[in-house]
Formats: sequence, structure tokens, C-alpha cells
Amino acid sequence: MGAVRWGAVTSADDKSYQAHFRSGANVEAYQLEPLRRALAAPRTNLLLADDVGLGKTIEAGLVIQELLLRHRARSVVVLCPPSLAVKWADEMRDKFGLDFVIVNSERMSDLRRSHGLNANPFRLFPRVIVSMAWLRSPRAQRLLRDIYADVDDDRTARRYAFDVLVVDEAHHVAPARPSRTGPARGYAVDSLRTIHTRELAERCEHRLFLSATPHNGHSESFTALLEMIDNRRFSRGADLDETALREVTVRRLRSEIASKNFQTRIIKPIQFSPSDDEQDRFAEFDDLLRMSKKLNGRDHGGDLSGMLLKKRFLSSPVSFGRTLVVGERTEAAVGFRPPARRHPRSGTSRRRDQGRARPWEVGGEEADRSRGGSRQGQGQAGEPRRLGPGCAARYRRERPAGSLRRAT
Repeated sequence: MGAVRWGAVTSADDKSYQAHFRSGANVEAYQLEPLRRALAAPRTNLLLADDVGLGKTIEAGLVIQELLLRHRARSVVVLCPPSLAVKWADEMRDKFGLDFVIVNSERMSDLRRSHGLNANPFRLFPRVIVSMAWLRSPRAQRLLRDIYADVDDDRTARRYAFDVLVVDEAHHVAPARPSRTGPARGYAVDSLRTIHTRELAERCEHRLFLSATPHNGHSESFTALLEMIDNRRFSRGADLDETALREVTVRRLRSEIASKNFQTRIIKPIQFSPSDDEQDRFAEFDDLLRMSKKLNGRDHGGDLSGMLLKKRFLSSPVSFGRTLVVGERTEAAVGFRPPARRHPRSGTSRRRDQGRARPWEVGGEEADRSRGGSRQGQGQAGEPRRLGPGCAARYRRERPAGSLRRAT
């Protein structure tokens, strides 16, 4: 009787769904459409392109659980950005009762200690989560090649390495846009992430690609993404077949979902007046970025670093200051001494480690001593005055990006 009950979860009726009854998620009616489309086809190849906030993760989880219940799948690989790996593991465990193992460098170190040097997580765990950054690493490719070799071996009688592949934020694996536009435009460039994802997709039976923005404005990149989903219907660079596109794409906007009353987003900027010192600091930093851009010329690597530092400065001067401290320690460790530069305000030559105190020099040992009631205010002779804990709280306050502007 136990075997009968265990087999009773399978159903030949593709209109009888069981995943939403067995899940702990609050499933909306519109979220069952991807499940219906997945079960209607012998092989699931779908692009879930619903608008942000409509629950693409829930939709993918329903498809995964239904395929597992119907014994149409056993192994599942989720490919996502590194920042979403833990979120996927939590969602699958809490809402669907499915345990996924996050495969990364730390997990590999644990496996080598517990299972030996030749341990392969893709053989040990049926459901895994892999980040896009780790996928392109040599170790990940070596482990996957071992699995691919089993499929290519005629003695194993395996057609696919994995049953289900889920790619979250799939626009990240699409080829980069052409370097040139116009009549003589270039070709979309395949990154390592694109190449390795394509190799993985070819060895998975069911494929679910999730992205609210799958089209980057270039047809060649979009068709290359669709080719990963279904290489029988789509070919890179070929004209899109609208009928085939509708068969593999599930795309709904918030405005099209009439059964759910979404809260209206109210975007209201918060205005504040920065102090004179804050404006001076930002103006000084802005001048340095402008100078760095001139020195870098066509090398855009410095522009990216400057943009990240600028976002950090506007978000939290305390965090920005700690970044500078770490940079100074690194420079000191390698014996680098910054050249003298002209101060953008006074025009006098000075070094970065000289002059007045910086407003972000709070926290750490100095703040701990201040909280203990010692060395508050003016420090020892020759030491610049540090700000107290009250000012630290003020600088830690979150500020909207772009709220500081250079004084005119």
C-alpha cells in the first residue's frame, strides 16, 4: 500500500496540478499559467519574462515541484547571480520543501575534507544552486566535464546530464550587444558566461529561463538567448518566428493582472541641505574623479572604480572612509607612496595623509575609545580632531543617491 500511495502522486492528466497544494506559497491564479504551459509539452522550454514582482521564482518552483512529483525530473540545477543564491535556497526550502545545495568554493573545500579529493557535488546532490560567477571557474568546468563525459559515454544510456535547468536573471547570460551599430555593425560577443551556460543548457532536458528584461535591444543577442532555451525553434541571428516566440514565452505586466490589486508605488525624493563641509568634501572628490578621468584616457577601468567610490561616498561616508583606510594600508604594505598633488581649493601642494581631519574618520578603535569616555574631542598633540559617536550616527544615515551636489 505504501508503494501505491507513493506512485499515486503521478498523474497522466496534464490539467490536474498538485504542486500548489503541496507548497507553502500563496499561489495566485495567474502563476499557474507557466505550469500549464510546462505540462502541455513533452519537454519544458520556457522563458518566464513576467514583470518585476509577479513571482517568477514561485512560478519556477511550481514547475520544478510538479516535474518532481510526476517523476519527469530528478536532478535540478539553478544558475543565478551570486547575490541570489541564498535567496533561492531559502525560497525552495521554505515554500516548496526542496533542499538545494549551494555549490561554491567553500562547499568544495568541505566536500574534499568529507568525501575525498575526487568528490563531485553534481554527482552527490540531486538539486544544486550554482552562481554565474562560479560557473566559469576552471574548477566548475572540470567538475561539469566529468558529468558531460558520462552522458557522452554510450555505456551509460544517459541522454542528459541534468533534468531541469533554471537560469535566473537570464539576460546576464545573453551575448553582449554588438560593438558597432549601423549597416556595418559588429556581431554579438559571447562571454565565458554565455559559452558555459550554452554548454550546460544543451545537456539539460527541461529549461526555464527567468528575466524581466530578456531583450537588450539587439535582435542577435535575444535570438542567441532563445536558442539556448530551444535550439529547434530558434537560431542565432535568424528572423524571429512570432508564433514560436509565443509558444516559449510567458510575459505579463502588472497592468495586465486584473485579479491582483498591486499597491501603487509612490516615489518621493527626500530633500536635505548638506553642510558646507559636506559640499567641500564632495567637490574635492568630484575634482579628483575628473582629474583621474583625464589621466586614464581611453582606459575605462578607472571610470568604473570612480563610479563605485562615488556611490559609496553618497551612500555612507563612513563606509567610504573605511575603504580609503584599507587602500592606504595596502599601499603602505607594498611600499607605495602617493605623489604630492595640488589641493583643488587652495592650490597648495599637499599629500593625502596630511591636513585636516576627514568627516568619515569615525568608528574602529577611535570610536571605541570615544564611547568609553576617553580621548574625546582633541586628541594628542599633532593628531587631528575626530568626530564623536553622535556624528558617526549622522554620517551612517542612508542618503538617496545623487542627493549631494557640488556647490555652485
